[in-house]
This record gives sequence, structure tokens and C-alpha cells, in this order.
Amino acid sequence: MWNRDLKLKLALIALTGFAAFVLLIRHGMRFDFYSASTAIGTVGLLLPFAVTFEHRNLPQFANLLTGFLCMVVFNLFLTILTYAGTPLNAPLADELLMSYDAAIGIDLPSIVQWMSQHEWLNRLSHMVYNSVMISTLIALIVLGFDSNV
Repeated sequence: MWNRDLKLKLALIALTGFAAFVLLIRHGMRFDFYSASTAIGTVGLLLPFAVTFEHRNLPQFANLLTGFLCMVVFNLFLTILTYAGTPLNAPLADELLMSYDAAIGIDLPSIVQWMSQHEWLNRLSHMVYNSVMISTLIALIVLGFDSNV
């Protein structure tokens, strides 16, 4: 389980987490544990299973859970980094990206207006967005049973 790939993932997670908390401290922001409770609870719940699967010599399930846990923790730290980086006043979109959008006919205000006119699609989009953690876990479990992956 402690292969080079996992060590690299953990190094990137640590670097992202370190940068996030440095920015939080630099800007005098507080970390809201309540908003991170789902991620913290997921890690706390699934980490013992990953360790158990590793000790029972079930590497497919151990790797599956370890990869999922790495994704959850990385996304948590990346969210914190994004939040802590907002006071830097970096532009949310640059001119080059906006020109590419315009070149292929994408107009963000018209998309937002169209979505607000179709409430059912707006609700569906929110539901799909909020189900990403569960659907990812299901996909990883299914792929975990496939020994060719």
C-alpha cells in the first residue's frame, strides 16, 4: 500500500494542506470544522476499513479506500486553499479564457439567465452536484471488483 504513487499523493495533499493553512493564518481567517464535518467523518469512518483490508491482504479494497480517502482529503484542503486565497484578489477569469469562451459562442450571463428560467434543471444540477461523493465511491467500489483496472 505504501508505494511510490501513494507517497506522491500524500506529499501533494500535505503541500496543499500546508499552503491552505498558511494562507488561513496569514489572512487571520478561522477554519470552520462544521463545514468540513462530512469530509472528516468520511475519513474517520473509512480509514479503519482501509487499514483492516490492508492487514487482511485484500489489496484491491485497501487501494480502493486509500485512493478515495486521498481524494476526499485533497478536495477538503483544496477547498480551504481556494477559500483562503480569495483575499489575494486574483481574477476569477482572465481575458484569454473569456476570449476563448466568446469565440465559441459561450456567454455566461445568458447561461445563468436560461438556468434561472428552468427551475427543474437548476434543481437537477444541484442534486447531481451534491451526489458526486456517493457516485464516486460507488464507481470506485465497482472498479475495485475488476482485477484488470
